[in-house]
Amino acid sequence: MVGLPSGKPFTRLIAVAGAVTALLLTVGCGSQAAPAPSPSGGAPAANGPVTPKVNRLVWALKPAPDVESSNIRTFCCFSSFLYRPSHEDLINMDGVSGKYVPGLATEWNMSADYKTITFKLRENVPFQGGGKWGNFSSEDVIATEKNIVDNADTSFTWANTFWKRVVKDMKATAPNEVVFTIEPDVNFFLFMSPGTHQLAIRSKKQLDAEGDLKGPVEAPFQAGTGPYEFAERKSSSYLRFKRVPYTHWNGNPDFPEFEFRFVSEPSTRLAALLAGEVQVTDLPSDLSPQAEKAGMKSIANRVPAPRVWGSFRCCYLDPQTKQWPLYPNVPLLKKEVREALNRAINRDELAKAFAPKGRPMYVTHFDGTRQAWDSTWEKNFKDKYGYDTAKAKDLLAQAGYTASNPLKIQVMAANLTYIAAGPDIAESIAQYWRAVGVQPEIVTMDTAAETTAFRAYKFENVFRMQSASATLVDGIDIFSSGWNPPGSGYWTPEFMDKLRQLNGTLDTKKQDELLKWIGDFGFNEYWDVPLWYVPLEVTVNPKIVADYTFPGFVHGGWSHFETLKAAR
Repeated sequence: MVGLPSGKPFTRLIAVAGAVTALLLTVGCGSQAAPAPSPSGGAPAANGPVTPKVNRLVWALKPAPDVESSNIRTFCCFSSFLYRPSHEDLINMDGVSGKYVPGLATEWNMSADYKTITFKLRENVPFQGGGKWGNFSSEDVIATEKNIVDNADTSFTWANTFWKRVVKDMKATAPNEVVFTIEPDVNFFLFMSPGTHQLAIRSKKQLDAEGDLKGPVEAPFQAGTGPYEFAERKSSSYLRFKRVPYTHWNGNPDFPEFEFRFVSEPSTRLAALLAGEVQVTDLPSDLSPQAEKAGMKSIANRVPAPRVWGSFRCCYLDPQTKQWPLYPNVPLLKKEVREALNRAINRDELAKAFAPKGRPMYVTHFDGTRQAWDSTWEKNFKDKYGYDTAKAKDLLAQAGYTASNPLKIQVMAANLTYIAAGPDIAESIAQYWRAVGVQPEIVTMDTAAETTAFRAYKFENVFRMQSASATLVDGIDIFSSGWNPPGSGYWTPEFMDKLRQLNGTLDTKKQDELLKWIGDFGFNEYWDVPLWYVPLEVTVNPKIVADYTFPGFVHGGWSHFETLKAAR
């Protein structure tokens, strides 16, 4: 066994199973000014304004998983979409490309050592509330961050995992300029954007007047600067917004009112859509065809993000000795075994059955639209991963597994976020493996039991289907590394050293070099079973909604609500 290189792991709280979206790794401008604004919503159609057929657009979706609160500081992860209609960030994200574009900051520049970031702020942007809370300025940025850090508790642990660790100082150098002094971190710009939506700007004047909001769930959100403002909320039932009564800097939405209606059962959401009670909903892949046959329309996210793959659980750091690997005799530590398990799967057949709208993924988390892509991975995929049962059997034999000594592996049948047939896919893969002499054992667990066993390092020779929509780096950190103990996927101490370096840099050239090494490692070492990118779809009534432009985000998936365009 070998020791893992020293250094404190960059713990990612976004490590919630099935974390939701695709964003570019870093701002494309490097140390240059940000690109020109790319307004994402609300502008009238090219041939003139449109009058929506409903005053209030209703989107039915399952309830947010976090504890309900009226204080947006306490919202996290999959619930952050709830206040995206009303609150904005310094950096926005283009709805088509997913690239960082100006938001409440019009431009930003980095120092040569990446430790100082200067944001120029948009001027004359009012807070909601009829002028009571003033216009947006640098003081509001500092007050919002201070509110996060000063009230850090178990309901908002981002404060410890990011803000206290990365942000060393903030100064308002002018009413329209704020300077961050930071410990360089690969996700700094992500935290300034709707990708995490954790610096959703609020008014210093209101924070000074009201303090940290502790009202009932139905209490209004504190004012933001978004194109919609809070209107009404009923716990576990709905959350309503109304369009701001002035011209918003990024364009006003078509619909005067917007509502999230919380409905747990997908079949009930489908019935409500078909009955005209709601106009927008999200449906699992096995129900959306029914809606389409009834005249509804499915609209997909614009950026490849949601993805499905199979993860090996095998490779852990010993929590006591800090040596790697904890289980040195696990079959999955053998490269021949990992390659054989990949070679035994007929991906084309599997895709036709379960992911007809998907497209192949050649290295999990990487894609041609993402940073550090290498086209040779796609070019060489058939030679390295192609379906070949004879090759699979030969590799297993090389690893010491034959008919008299078959490879045994547990296969977890788990539900997935982005595809309806997770357990069926797992069973199908197990069938492919049986065909080459492997003896898989199908295992089912409820979420609590699985989490407990995983954290206790119990899964030493396990295969589990996964789905996520995280950024490139967070996808690797969360699902394919030793971070978030005990870790997941096949990894080595050398790999973790490269990942540690990646997490601590904003230098795009260095990022590219490290990501290329990591991608080559994943591809050549068969760190998991790559399958597909699948669309994140919303189903709409096309008589009411003509289009919707959204990239698909890390948390919650849904964003850019102002781009829901009314049908003519």
